[in-house]
This record gives sequence, C-alpha cells and structure tokens, in this order.
Amino acid sequence: EYMGTFAMKMFRAILVLVLPLTCLACECNLSVKYGSKNGNCKQLLTKAETESAPAVRFSSAKTDHKYRLIVHDPDASSKGYLHLLTNDISGQQLLGGINVAGNNVVDYMGPSPPAGKPHKYKFMLFDVTAAGKLNVGVPQRSDFDLSAFIHDGLNNAPQVAGLYYQVQV
Repeated sequence: EYMGTFAMKMFRAILVLVLPLTCLACECNLSVKYGSKNGNCKQLLTKAETESAPAVRFSSAKTDHKYRLIVHDPDASSKGYLHLLTNDISGQQLLGGINVAGNNVVDYMGPSPPAGKPHKYKFMLFDVTAAGKLNVGVPQRSDFDLSAFIHDGLNNAPQVAGLYYQVQV
C-alpha cells in the first residue's frame, strides 16, 4: 500500500511539472484576461499589456471546491520567479471570473524579462479542497522552488488547469 501511495504522489508531482508546458494544458477551460487582451496559450504579450493583475476564469470549477493559483516564470534565475500566489479562491468566484489583485499570499507582480529573450509565464491552478491544512507561509519570489512548494506548501494538491504565455521586452 505504501508503494501505491508513493507511486501516486510521484505521478502527481510529475504531472504537475509537465502539464503546464503542453498544449493539452492550454485546453483546460482556464482563461486569463488583461483588460481586453486575452493571455492565450503560447501567445506573445508585451510587458505593458501584463503590468496589472489579470482576471482569471475557470469554467470547469466546482462551486463547493477551493483553489489556489500560482503564476511562475521558469526562465528567471535557476529555479524561477514567483509572480503570484493566491489565497483560497472559491469555485463560484472562478466560474464568474475574478481579478486576482489584492488579498493574496504573494501579490501579483507583472512580468519584467530582460530585453531580447521572451520568458514564459505559467498560470497553474490547484484544487486544494482535499489538501488539508496548507503550510503556505510567504515564499520568496526569486529562486522559487515550484516542485518543493507544491509538495510541501500545497500538500501535493492536484493541478486542474494551466496555461502559459510569453512576454518579451
């Protein structure tokens, strides 16, 4: 039984790290909108277009569930950079769409990649309904260890949606 539980946790950890980079993850009913501009999967946006916190909608949200959203730049530093970590968001809020400004564990900070090379910005939504007490704390933004945070901070909560876009200066 221990090996079955261990194998399932490892599968979830691998799934969490791989899904946001695949096109399949971009077809998961998660939408990100900056004003009138949609942050569609693989789209190239400008720094100016993404300065303010976006509105996020998840059309597959369950009204009795709670979710956490992480925005992460894997191209920054050795482990990446944390751009947003929300408090719990209700499924009802996600169904209607919610602006993610304010009342977060780590507030939104717009992308600021170096000139020349675009950076990916991954939006990852986790269903934390069954995760129990979360050990979130306030993580550091730079060198944010995403896999460790998912394991330790979110108790391996399943990722239910993800997408990414790119920003170039």
